[in-house]
Amino acid sequence: MTSTRDVEAVTDFLAEHANLDQAVIELTVTLGDLETDPTVLDALKHRQPVETGLPLVTDGVCPLCDLARPAAGALRQHLADKLARSEAAAKLQQRIQAAAGNAVGQLRCARTHSGSKTARRRRRCTHDSQQERRG
Repeated sequence: MTSTRDVEAVTDFLAEHANLDQAVIELTVTLGDLETDPTVLDALKHRQPVETGLPLVTDGVCPLCDLARPAAGALRQHLADKLARSEAAAKLQQRIQAAAGNAVGQLRCARTHSGSKTARRRRRCTHDSQQERRG
């Protein structure tokens, strides 16, 4: 039966490839970091407008929302603080994208290796090779 062979092949692949388990764990942990601090999404959404608006500050009026601040310096500091907070959010976004890419690559390998055991042994997951070179 083809479906039984496919299940066996995927099961064998999973048993032989701890990289997939590691990729899923890494993605789960990284998404957990996002879940722990939901304000990260807001920081990411506001990052680009704040980056654009910061150089436009010439007086105490915010170029983004038109609210007046006591001084241009206070407004610049406020926007710089928001930008600094969004830097951590951008790094988390990069970690999520990398972890998701790794997990997807491992899953593609599992799909590719769902053929016969002999063919599977001859083929090596190129994603594993790329990970080893980076690591």
